[in-house]
Amino acid sequence: MGSVEAAGSARFLRTHLCLDEAELPAETEAVRAALSAMHVVVDMDDAQGADIFIGVYGDRYGDIDPALGVSRLEHHYLAAGARPRLVYVTAGAGARDQHLDLLLSRIQADDLVSYRRVSSPDELASLVADDLSMVLTEAFTGGTGVRRPAAAADEHRPSPRSRIPAPWHRLIGRDVEADEVCRLLTSHTRLLTLTGPGGIGKSRLAIEVASRCADTYRDGAWFVDLAGLRDPALVAPTIAHALGIRESAGVLPVQSLKTYLASMRALILLDSFEMVASAAPLLVDLLASAPEVSFFVTSRSVLRVRGEQEYPLPPLEVPEPGESDPRHSSALELFLERAGAANPTRVLSAAELDAAAEICRRLDGVPLSLELAAARSRLLSPTALLGKLEHALDVLGSGPVDLPERQRALRTTLDWDHDLLSPDEQVVFRRLSVFPRHFTLSAAESVVGGDEIDVFDGLDGLVGKSLVRSYEADLPGDPRFVLLQTVREYAHEHLEQAGESDLVHARHAQFVLARVELADTSSPAELEGWLGIFEHEHDDIRVALDYADRARDVDLLVRLAAALGTFWRSHCHFSEGRRWLDRALALTAGQRSHIRAELLNAAGFISRARGDWDAADVQYREALAIREDLGDLARAAASMRFVGNVAYERGDLDGAEHWWRLSLGALDGVDDDGRLMSVLNNLGVLAHHRGDQQEAIRLYDETFALGRRLGSTELQARAQMNKAQALARLGRLDESLEQAHAAVAIYADLDDTWDLVDALEVLAGAVGRVGRTELAGWLFGGAANLRTALDVRRPLSEDGDYERGFTDSRVHDPELFDAANLVGASASLSEIVDRAVVEGQAGRSRVDVRGGAA
Repeated sequence: MGSVEAAGSARFLRTHLCLDEAELPAETEAVRAALSAMHVVVDMDDAQGADIFIGVYGDRYGDIDPALGVSRLEHHYLAAGARPRLVYVTAGAGARDQHLDLLLSRIQADDLVSYRRVSSPDELASLVADDLSMVLTEAFTGGTGVRRPAAAADEHRPSPRSRIPAPWHRLIGRDVEADEVCRLLTSHTRLLTLTGPGGIGKSRLAIEVASRCADTYRDGAWFVDLAGLRDPALVAPTIAHALGIRESAGVLPVQSLKTYLASMRALILLDSFEMVASAAPLLVDLLASAPEVSFFVTSRSVLRVRGEQEYPLPPLEVPEPGESDPRHSSALELFLERAGAANPTRVLSAAELDAAAEICRRLDGVPLSLELAAARSRLLSPTALLGKLEHALDVLGSGPVDLPERQRALRTTLDWDHDLLSPDEQVVFRRLSVFPRHFTLSAAESVVGGDEIDVFDGLDGLVGKSLVRSYEADLPGDPRFVLLQTVREYAHEHLEQAGESDLVHARHAQFVLARVELADTSSPAELEGWLGIFEHEHDDIRVALDYADRARDVDLLVRLAAALGTFWRSHCHFSEGRRWLDRALALTAGQRSHIRAELLNAAGFISRARGDWDAADVQYREALAIREDLGDLARAAASMRFVGNVAYERGDLDGAEHWWRLSLGALDGVDDDGRLMSVLNNLGVLAHHRGDQQEAIRLYDETFALGRRLGSTELQARAQMNKAQALARLGRLDESLEQAHAAVAIYADLDDTWDLVDALEVLAGAVGRVGRTELAGWLFGGAANLRTALDVRRPLSEDGDYERGFTDSRVHDPELFDAANLVGASASLSEIVDRAVVEGQAGRSRVDVRGGAA
């Protein structure tokens, strides 16, 4: 089609125009006229050499080039890469080509593409002129590129991919720093470390910056809290879990991370890295495998690794002595805002304003120092506050001389704050430091109490003095509280000095043990709730295990590990769980006890997850022998079922049936519906594989009914997923789709990624069989991507159902299916879940999303 250049134009912008001239002659003429009036160069052949891409689409996709695998329209769009792209979609005259629909859905989901619908050539010419003018303006004023027009916002599905916490307060006095850090991150800085002493405001600024920059990354910005970690080996699993990636079954967590990050374009904020600083080389290793990922780190010290850009965060600006209006200082602005919140009725005189300015100078503009001092305004005016602060500085000095000056000021503030506490409040304060992050009132009373200390009054006093903060968590039970990390470290020093560290850590570990053992004996419904709570309290679990190991308390360590097996396997903490299970098994070698059998069952599950069926079989059989020796019929039945599961996963259906029927017989006369429904489900699977679909459905329905009565949504989902396969074999396709979608929705709600992979494959086959070829291909691609990232091997006996679903879905339109499959294979976990839950629900009219007949 050649290249057309406007007469007399100076070459400063080259635009690639991509459209089907034969289909859209009026639109072609309108766009050319608009571009000619703006004196720009127009090229209709070379998308790669252009500065900006303009695409106009109607109904036609065009012929597929055998050498490219796509049409010319799609090839030119892909060649445009990341340069500014303006895309316009006409009303069309008929049914749009399915391949073009797929292309447009991908374009519409890209936040960095301007996507508009147009109704006429005149409207198209006007929009092109306006949008191109905006791009030119951004080019001359330093803009970062095209943004989706506000008018099109309703056409863009909101992305849930960014995960940045909401701040406590507005950001004060950091506009310059925020702009500079944003500029660094958006100018190809891939490892930026925000450094500064404790209390300087690193986390607050980092959250602000990540929120501002999130839109410049296709996959958004993600927050990873490392404050509770002390073991560098846990950095990779913690990052993976924050991103929604479950640990790989058979590979190290870092390998799963590399696989996932390789296809992401995201900003990952790692907060409080200083306690795991030796893990810094991991970040360099991950960046080498993920060319479009950037790490934004907050740390008290520089990481000292290749490619790092340090940004030292200074204190807030303090008022100059004798300044006529000190309120222009950011430090004083912060102090006055927090003091006003503490005592809204106080009106400051000129003298008190001067005293407040002097407080800011004495505290060196350190935000945490200012906030702690401002909290005293509930009782003291700035003048009185300054007098006490001066007295504290005179008496206590500036702290250890080997600390930086600003950190010495922070320590002085904390020392002064500590001296203002009552004796009981001091005891509560230092003992609360045993909690690594969050805690409830009941936890504080169990761990901190004793010695006739009123924990409730002490905690109330600490909240009032801003040393402890309360917050609402989306969890059942008491309100939750948190100490700021710097405050917690200071309190822990006092715990050590008081000689109470071992005592309080032992109480804390016993409290954790009581909770996990209670959960381990709960009903299926209660257990599911406990597992979510344990994820929130994971740092407490780690502290308790570390204490048990350090104190050489064998009984405590072994009981913790045995009770935590379900948590580790259900939430895919395989590496961490295996470490403690191996330690506990070594400590119980030769024992014939209930607790060793529990350890063996937990270890057996992780062995299966890693594909080590031989090890799993040995572990389950030893557990079974112990159960039988102890006369524990219900748990022996469970071990029989587990041995049968290993046989099934190897493809040995006869062996599986032998053990499952033994399990069913052992449960005869035992009141244990939870274990019974698992056996019934497995026998349903056996009937399905042997061709008796009616019997399979009967067993699945019985399993589902038991699961619903016991409140186990996980077992309901398993029954529904399996029933979907049986219904498909009978040709009851709409019902199969309903059951498969219900299972996916439940597994997504439970955060059970392991079982979600299987359910996604079942759902993909179900939507494909009802003719939704594009969605089926996309879901199969997404499930394959997730299975590869997790290294989850499909049981040999389930390959047949998978192949049937794949073939049945592809047969209607192989080209459309394959194109969608390729797109789905690069989708993130959140994209896969969102599309499966939202678009997979078509046709579901009789089954509630939580499972069961409505």
